[in-house]
Amino acid sequence: MEKNEVSKNSQIMNRRILIFTMVLFALVTSLFYSCGLYKRAYDLSKNLSWQNFFPETVSMKSPNKNPYYFFISGWYPEGKEIYMTSPVAKIRFFNFSNRDRNLYFKVRKGNFFDKKKVHILIFVNKNKCREIFAKSSEEEIKIPVKKEFLKEGENFLKFELGEEEKRIFQEEHTKKPHRLIFLKDVEFLLPFPKPFSKKSERIFQPANSAMEFFFVPLGKILLRYEVENLSIGEKETSKATLKISILSKEGKIISDKILQLKNSEKRKGNISLKSFAGKLIGIRLIYKAKNPMNRLLWKKLALTGMENKKASPKFNGRIKGKPNIFLILIDAARYNTIIEKKELVPNITKFSKQAFSFKKFYTSAPYTAASVATYMTGLYPEAHGIRDVKNIASKKLLTLPEELRNIGYSTLLITGSAIPIRTGISGRFDKTVYIGKIGFLNDSTMKEKLMVRTLRKINPYKPNFVYIHILPPHYPYNPPPQFYIIKKTLGYNQMFIKRLVRRYEKDFNPPPKFIDWLYNCYLNNIYYADYLVGKVLDTIKSMGLYEKSLIVVSTDHGEAFYEHYKFDHNTTNYQEMIHIPFFLKMPGQKEAKSVEKTAYSNVDFAPTIYDLLGIKPKLKTQGTSLAPLLLGKPDKLLKRWLYSRANSDAFNIGLTDGKTKYIYYKGRDEIYNLEEDDKEKHNLAPSKPLLTGLLRQKAFGMLKRNKEYNKTHDLKPFSKKKIKKFRKVLESLGYIN
Repeated sequence: MEKNEVSKNSQIMNRRILIFTMVLFALVTSLFYSCGLYKRAYDLSKNLSWQNFFPETVSMKSPNKNPYYFFISGWYPEGKEIYMTSPVAKIRFFNFSNRDRNLYFKVRKGNFFDKKKVHILIFVNKNKCREIFAKSSEEEIKIPVKKEFLKEGENFLKFELGEEEKRIFQEEHTKKPHRLIFLKDVEFLLPFPKPFSKKSERIFQPANSAMEFFFVPLGKILLRYEVENLSIGEKETSKATLKISILSKEGKIISDKILQLKNSEKRKGNISLKSFAGKLIGIRLIYKAKNPMNRLLWKKLALTGMENKKASPKFNGRIKGKPNIFLILIDAARYNTIIEKKELVPNITKFSKQAFSFKKFYTSAPYTAASVATYMTGLYPEAHGIRDVKNIASKKLLTLPEELRNIGYSTLLITGSAIPIRTGISGRFDKTVYIGKIGFLNDSTMKEKLMVRTLRKINPYKPNFVYIHILPPHYPYNPPPQFYIIKKTLGYNQMFIKRLVRRYEKDFNPPPKFIDWLYNCYLNNIYYADYLVGKVLDTIKSMGLYEKSLIVVSTDHGEAFYEHYKFDHNTTNYQEMIHIPFFLKMPGQKEAKSVEKTAYSNVDFAPTIYDLLGIKPKLKTQGTSLAPLLLGKPDKLLKRWLYSRANSDAFNIGLTDGKTKYIYYKGRDEIYNLEEDDKEKHNLAPSKPLLTGLLRQKAFGMLKRNKEYNKTHDLKPFSKKKIKKFRKVLESLGYIN
């Protein structure tokens, strides 16, 4: 009996220990998750779209195709054709089958050469394949490419001018544009029937194709995969191979894993990425099958494991999670030009068709320094203190990127303008990349490749705030030659035009033909700016971030062409300088929505982001949140007056509610009815003394409150001596004399 009792007691004790252990394990696991020490599986498949795949045969229609398919240098589009602009031009393409290829294209001589024929050499991976002669008339070309000339994966096709043509180009390269030869309908065999399909979370990869994308793993991460080889046809022809490669940021292979897949076979496993923590790496997944009808079903492609970083603080916002935020500002773009010249801005127009479009949107200042500071703070110019390019923002001036960093965002500034750097705004970002050109004779050309390369390096698994400042269409209006869409503007001379503009403003005598010519030069720069916006949006899409991001396309101010006796910007509060386009796409938004009733301003941008994310900024903003409107509530905001101030020694201030405009400058009052007189030609102030007095009082009252705000919060900017590094840049951009 004693033994039985001991045995019973022992069993009870074991059960208690087991229960205690299970409870303890549950508590530890709960603590493990709640403290953010465990990173749940992140489904990579959600980021995948057709852009991630290279089919074995592809068709080139234009260089704006997905960069995974083509990396084109020396080519530019013109309608449905592509023309060669340098003596050597390359096309990047992918090949994943061990067969000979046929290259098809149509070619004709460009208008650069006066010769009857243009000699061209064609190479595939440095192997000379063919010599051709381009004539004035279009000719269809077929070139057999032997399989020994092709590599598995990345290949390069090169078009090179003959020696005589190169000599002519060197002697006459100043002739613009450089349309050397035209190509059309380039094809390697036939287009692949359907390179990629996605249903719900299931991804079907076709036979003989590859998938590639880049990311930054954090902590001890495992890449988990689960696939099934789907075969159509006989078993002996349905064997397949899956090659999983880890790539360096330059695209070089670090390690490989090869899986042999039988008919309808399922495989799963994982790959440790521990040694790559915090580094940008890529994954390339090549699926090869004898049967071209095969498909590889990706059931799982995810990251999971330990994360070293602490969980971000919780907050309650109006939208779920923390979406990526992209602010794209194109410098000096007028509202009426962007809205009316849709043929010049196809990328912006396309974006506007799935975004909120604001009809009455204004800037707080018609110059970059103050306007950008307003975007970043939600304060008017006198309140934040940035009234000149010589002003450096106070360290006590807390900005949007700093507030976002506090809740776990990475912040990045990519700028083609020196002003955000000069005024200290760039110092509030984690990283700043300058894509403009430094030099006394500046031009509009942006470092496009650097811009795209920088965008691709952002961490897609951490929320990002990216501000991209595109200098065009800002003066000078001299984009690269291929963007001179209005041909009669060739011969632009920056220094001569600047002197001419100043003389005309002084003497009040610009010829109408000169004004039209200068505006057409500006339109060329608008066309170039839209191209750069398209590059940014295409890059965001190729990274799988477009649908779930909040994206704004707008500008900092407008541009004048002597509508009120002024060119350029900085100097007035008329519509041409302060009325700006503003398009905002919410995460997941598919349809366009027009906002026409109430007037809004760039002072409202920062408060909107704070409201959407549930942030209470340390400095109270002066703007109004657009969050209720963006989330579906009617535009019922009460009538509001928006303030603006031009960069002038004298008081030069303006008020508008979208229907009426009030301007005060050098003791002169002006009032305009914008609904009947949007050109602001008929000053109503002399006939409306009571309204004039009321609006003058309101305008100076806002000016006084702005100054008091700056003084109360001790936000006085500090000035430095002109930095030599930026002196030439600021002079060439017209900001200092």
